[in-house]
Amino acid sequence: MIKPLLKIDSPIIGMQEIPVAFFSNLEDSVNFGDHLFPVWFNTVFGKVAKDKFELVYNEYKKIISSFERQKVIEAFKHGNRIQELCENSIEVSCIDINNLPEDIRLPLKNAFTHLYDSLDNLKYQTHVNENLLDVLDEFADINNIEICPFCGIEGYINVEGEPRQTLDHWLYKENYPFAAANFDNLMPIGDKCNRRPAKGTKNVLFDETRTNRVVSFYPYKTHQSIDISFRFINEPVSTNITDNDWELVIQPQNPIEQDIFDSWNTTFNIETRYNDFVRKRIIPKWEKDYIGFIEEDHKTNQAQDLKEFKEHLKLWKATFKKKSDPRAILFRAFANYLINDATDAYLSGLCENFKRL
Repeated sequence: MIKPLLKIDSPIIGMQEIPVAFFSNLEDSVNFGDHLFPVWFNTVFGKVAKDKFELVYNEYKKIISSFERQKVIEAFKHGNRIQELCENSIEVSCIDINNLPEDIRLPLKNAFTHLYDSLDNLKYQTHVNENLLDVLDEFADINNIEICPFCGIEGYINVEGEPRQTLDHWLYKENYPFAAANFDNLMPIGDKCNRRPAKGTKNVLFDETRTNRVVSFYPYKTHQSIDISFRFINEPVSTNITDNDWELVIQPQNPIEQDIFDSWNTTFNIETRYNDFVRKRIIPKWEKDYIGFIEEDHKTNQAQDLKEFKEHLKLWKATFKKKSDPRAILFRAFANYLINDATDAYLSGLCENFKRL
């Protein structure tokens, strides 16, 4: 919701050709064989991958009911229409793997998990002439990001010698394994956003009761950003500041997007995380940060009057670069309050305190 993202568009997305070919030919095939796969499949993948899909084939052919067989095919086809599922389109069926015949569930999960794991496979990367780490770097470049585009409060960088950036399954692969290797469903995401109690294993297609479908946030759909404002309800007169003394308001820039904003907020636990950041990182520590800016970065004396103090605050705010500083999204909201909305009495008191340092 912070910014719409451009999809990864590179040869590595070709992994999806395997299940597309398999499920396109599955119903009409009278035997298991190479005709079920792309021509390059045997060259890149060995017996293990083929065996996993053969188990899927065998269990599928055991299903007597044509209706149940068709449901398996629809689960694949509809399960890869990620944006439409997020939009809760009436033209797309949301089929959880647990709605399919029991005996085929585990073979399906194993086959698609194997495809996803093979994205890091050297043979596959040689076949597409791409390294997954390089692809993730390209994603960061085309989207012009250095911080997590989902929360804005953690860094986003791939460094050799460290685990690569997480690829999150937007539709959780345990419920919707059919899109496990589909890059429409794979989101390069910050580590903290990927883990619980942020996104974790949440089913983004349903509300928190897990029973009602919702229109959910989809990162690749064009949308506007958010507005964040901070204010002191009770301007501080001491260091004893409680949660009742301030508030942080987060809202969509476009009110029409309230539904996807709510989904994003819930999915990434945004309100809780942002408020705790303000509580722990900004309110008790902003003055120290500002003093450091004056003494080390700005290399000047403390402001001598209210007008000069506000000018210094504007310069301090500008040091929080929205593109590269994980603190920027919330520190800038706090600085905006000081510059535009705080009372002269409060600011004058701060100015006098800083002059005495």
